[in-house]
Amino acid sequence: MAAAIGAGCVPLRGMAASDDTAAWLNRGLIARMHFAGTERIAADPSATNLNEIAAMPETAALRDQTFQKLAVAPYNFLRNRTATTNDESALIRPLLDDLFRTESFAELLDTTNEVPEMVFALRLNEDRASLWGTNLAAVLTEWSGIPVTGVKAEGFDGWELRKHHDPNLFRFFRAGDWIVLGWGEDALQLQPAVLKRIRETTRPVDAAAGNWLDAWVDWPGLARHHLAPEFINLSAMRLQVQGRQDFVRSQLTMKFAAPLGLKLNPWRIPTNIIHNPIVSFTATRGVAPFLNETAVAKQFNLPPLPDQVYVWALAGIPLETQLVAPVTDASNYFERLQPGLPALANSFLSAHSAKLARVGSAPAPALVTILTNNELKIAGMPFLGPHLGVVYDSGSGYLWGGLLPAVKGRQPLPPGLLGEIQSRSHLFYYGWEFTGERLKQWHGLFQLGQFMFNLGTPDLRGAARKWIQVVWSNLGDSATEVSLTAPDEVTVTRNSTIGFTAVELSGLTYWLDAPGFPLSAYHEGPHWRSAPQNQLPSP
Repeated sequence: MAAAIGAGCVPLRGMAASDDTAAWLNRGLIARMHFAGTERIAADPSATNLNEIAAMPETAALRDQTFQKLAVAPYNFLRNRTATTNDESALIRPLLDDLFRTESFAELLDTTNEVPEMVFALRLNEDRASLWGTNLAAVLTEWSGIPVTGVKAEGFDGWELRKHHDPNLFRFFRAGDWIVLGWGEDALQLQPAVLKRIRETTRPVDAAAGNWLDAWVDWPGLARHHLAPEFINLSAMRLQVQGRQDFVRSQLTMKFAAPLGLKLNPWRIPTNIIHNPIVSFTATRGVAPFLNETAVAKQFNLPPLPDQVYVWALAGIPLETQLVAPVTDASNYFERLQPGLPALANSFLSAHSAKLARVGSAPAPALVTILTNNELKIAGMPFLGPHLGVVYDSGSGYLWGGLLPAVKGRQPLPPGLLGEIQSRSHLFYYGWEFTGERLKQWHGLFQLGQFMFNLGTPDLRGAARKWIQVVWSNLGDSATEVSLTAPDEVTVTRNSTIGFTAVELSGLTYWLDAPGFPLSAYHEGPHWRSAPQNQLPSP
């Protein structure tokens, strides 16, 4: 959801938002979320496309499959700390509909305990609130072997469960139009404050002015509780999602601990190489210094990497994706790449060797790099011919590569697209695509990668797989911008139909269909049955 949403070459402009990060950090918070709920989103006049997608039978089937897996996930995560073998998914499953449907609010408080303190409020009517109270009490009692006891706070009735592991205290209250859950170690700080606010104002938080979602997180704070990878060098970030006419607008602001030191040189777009018809176009600059410091670049002794890269995909040719990168003295630069780049490619291919089991005992095809005539190729890859070489445009040299032999179009790129990029002095990434068309291409590439690298093949009956095969026709353009809005701040803005690009949707559906979702994305690889030698097909 950190990616957001848009249309064609429509200019992207950031949403005005106050910077509350300092205030939240001063309160000791490490995460905060306010979600409007899908009922409100569906009622928004700008949600026309979303409502059409939501009404699809395939969407309902995907939602049901996902919620059923989520209902089992808590037990799978806690199975070593429960006193029973019952996953209680029948009691958890009906509650997930409310999480999806209605307004909710949550905060996490940094503590010295292993698990941070949390408060969660959900707006429910009397019947649904009663169901939550009954089902949660039954699940926690079954898993812990400890009964709940009645409590009161701020004039509201509720119950609590005290156990022996951190967090050892769980409290549930029905407060006006809300249920309020709190858990932590020994004493709770967040829940009493929320209950007091509901008593005084009827709400745990002010109504959102225009955001469908407003979420904030302090990554170092989460990492201290082992809830985020410690190697991610991120500070606080905030995501806001709003509805616009026929698309969704999302903005992600990332505040780093120190200036990033990005140097944004003028764009060098090779307009004589990149032509229409295209279904996607990506441009990036200024990130080479960071890539040059990676372990991979140093291990294979690569020369300084290009400061800019442009990637595009052609319409009508499913696997035709190309890239160019401007370099100085292109032929000499490619010679400097030759010692390290084949070694890097072979290392990757060896680590992800294709386990293509042919019928009988014939060996699987080998994937190797070949360097001839100043061009690097990967041989033995079914349907594809990845390559990288040198090309010139108006006297400037570029590295030019692709998944298939290069195909040149005849129509120039739209001036509006080029203007969108070149007019932004602080822009260092721009991505645009026809998401529906690009989704069909990425879906094929994902399937090929799963087959070649033995990543497992999703069940053909999976709800996500069926959904992605029908939703593409409802997806319009997507545009993503990443800008340096301050020396220590990066802002990502996206306009799109449902918030995700084609490659993100392909990865997301692969994960949703995984048997172990959400805790695992593993799919069992295909099993090939060998035929007797006397039944082998002719070559």
